[in-house]
Amino acid sequence: MQGYPQSHTPGADIEAHPGAAQSAATAAGAGDNTYVFGPVLDRQPQGKGGFNAIAHAVVADAALSGGFGMTMYSKIQTGALSNGSDMADYTPPTLDGQQGTVEKTKTVADASTEDGIAEGGTLQHNVDLSAAKQYVRVGAKVDLLNSGTDTAVFHSVSLLLAKRATA
Repeated sequence: MQGYPQSHTPGADIEAHPGAAQSAATAAGAGDNTYVFGPVLDRQPQGKGGFNAIAHAVVADAALSGGFGMTMYSKIQTGALSNGSDMADYTPPTLDGQQGTVEKTKTVADASTEDGIAEGGTLQHNVDLSAAKQYVRVGAKVDLLNSGTDTAVFHSVSLLLAKRATA
């Protein structure tokens, strides 16, 4: 599914939504390695065609100890209820012989030996929603790989995508 969003043209077939709200994490403490979820999104809104893909971008900034890093995570959940009470992790269908995965990760490492170096990173997760239920939400988290001293701030955004028929 990599590259799926680039095959779309701007217009009514793309909807931007907030993802996970801005959150803070402290290594081995509050917010570390804990998912924050965005709002429940209707992928089949009345008056519009169905959305069959989502692009989720996680953005994180961290102050890291020398030689340590952070891992960013993205996942999609789906459910049949608009209040999100039945959300469960979504595993996308197999595409091009590749089984979809529930989570996508990216590790950002601080290659320096200095403490407190600012590092940033982004993670893009493109997911085929063709087998998802009507409602979806995105989740983001960071896992700081040192204990106690490293901190991060992260958030995410999502784009619901509807594939246009080609002539």
